[in-house]
Amino acid sequence: MRRTVCTSRVSRPVSASWDVRPLLRTASISGASWRHGRTCARQGLAEVVWHLSERAAAIAHLQDILRLNPGLRYTLASWLLTMGDDAAFARLLVAYPDEAGAHWAYTRALLTFRHQEPGVAADRALRQALRANPHVPAYLLGTKPFPAQPPDHYAIGDDNEVVIYLAEAAEGWLAAALKRLRPSSAAPKSRWPRRT
Repeated sequence: MRRTVCTSRVSRPVSASWDVRPLLRTASISGASWRHGRTCARQGLAEVVWHLSERAAAIAHLQDILRLNPGLRYTLASWLLTMGDDAAFARLLVAYPDEAGAHWAYTRALLTFRHQEPGVAADRALRQALRANPHVPAYLLGTKPFPAQPPDHYAIGDDNEVVIYLAEAAEGWLAAALKRLRPSSAAPKSRWPRRT
């Protein structure tokens, strides 16, 4: 299974209305190609805006173009959980109930871990995630090193799927872990003894 990568990024600034049709018309692109070009441009814009810490705007871009490119649901799911918007992620889960693969299974497990104490529901979510891809915990815990170069393809259940998933979802996992480790009532204090 190959991951779709947009290579037809618009190099000129995109207008406030996000209408890239004039730019694409000059290249004689129409129909489905126009939609793909617009989706790629908006996806690229969303990624830039996300990395510039305008995260709510980035999420709004992906939600707007999700109907044109449902494959963006994986990135959107990771971003929603990173931002702590569990309600929007739960709606996304309902929209894609038969989703398989590590991305959906582990992101669903993360949502369960955030709202459930250790027990039956959390154990079930973890078992389902491990069935989808048993390699994720090793990468999350740092016992397996990431490759020097990102993979250009993956198969469900392999290491490349994990690397691609964690490239988008690691921040959400880290945020959830830090919330559990840091007491909510007090400012973070160093637990390490001072060196003398």
